[in-house]
Amino acid sequence: MRRRTARRCRVRAQPSQLSRIRLTAALTSDARRAVIAAPDRRAAGAAPVTVRSPIPGRLIKLLVKAGDAVSVGQTMVVLEAMKMENELGAPRAGRVAEVRCTEGAAVEAGQDLVVVA
Repeated sequence: MRRRTARRCRVRAQPSQLSRIRLTAALTSDARRAVIAAPDRRAAGAAPVTVRSPIPGRLIKLLVKAGDAVSVGQTMVVLEAMKMENELGAPRAGRVAEVRCTEGAAVEAGQDLVVVA
């Protein structure tokens, strides 16, 4: 039996882009983490982070609204997919700048759900 190993992918970027942007991609089999594309968080005044749906499903609970303060890992959205509930947490502490979904709506994989600034 062959053992499964994690796959790595490389992103080619110009040297000027490497100093400004750091991309993080996580491939998960259990869909419990949102896929995040975020600028480097160490920079002063870091740009907003968009939380996206990792899988298609139905948004059953929206636990935050614009202007709410969130901490790292705090549950913001609950998705239902294949009769399982998946909680999506805040990737970092901050304020909810924008909510781009509504409770009860069907969402696609990669769709923007919440913006944390």
